[in-house]
Amino acid sequence: ADHNVPREVALKVERNAKHALAEQERNAPEDSIALLKLISDPLMMELHFEMRMPILYVYPFLRVYAEVDPAGTRKICHSAITLLSVAKHDVLFLAAESPFQAFHGPRMLFHVEGELEYMRQAFDKQLVTKDNWISEAVMWTNEWVHHGTLRASCESRLVALDVKKFQEFVTESLTACACIYASSFVDTLNKLEPEELSDIGTYTSDMADILQHVFPDDFMFHRAELDARYGIHRPASADKEETWVSSSP
Repeated sequence: ADHNVPREVALKVERNAKHALAEQERNAPEDSIALLKLISDPLMMELHFEMRMPILYVYPFLRVYAEVDPAGTRKICHSAITLLSVAKHDVLFLAAESPFQAFHGPRMLFHVEGELEYMRQAFDKQLVTKDNWISEAVMWTNEWVHHGTLRASCESRLVALDVKKFQEFVTESLTACACIYASSFVDTLNKLEPEELSDIGTYTSDMADILQHVFPDDFMFHRAELDARYGIHRPASADKEETWVSSSP
């Protein structure tokens, strides 16, 4: 109930709650901030969505899925997200380790602040950027093992997406987009050579093909921006051929 609170006051409270939540996401647990205890669950869900979705937005599947299932995406942002702070030299996972045997359970990671290094045998060390996402495969197959080691090279912050909770929410959805994406993702994964497998995700021509298949209407509004950002060039003839070429060597 609004208890006859003037709209101007309600908006001020909402702004203050958003600021408090931003401080919590950076510094302190939610239960240590008194104001957040007074916020209704629907408002807290909306605040979590506003604060966390910009981080998840780097992942193209969630970027488009948020438009197809906004209610489900808000549940994900509200209940399936954990904030991580790691110290210099902390190891987040090791090569050959199963994410499904980790004490925290399988999770997908997003880089927020700091510096992360990914190391694979016979490859140069890779610096993980905010244009990457980490361990996408655990979302879609339970047979994934880490193919490299992820370590923080300085104090860093990440967002962790709980795989089991994510799967619970997308299973409740009325859309089958997640199931179609999972099937296409695994099919593409199975075609890769062992040396092509990595825990570090980036937007590629293969991903563009999958997204176009899963979201034939919605993905078109994001494709040009993603192509430009990641250097994917689509030939003029691709409207008919659906052929993609990457400018990366």
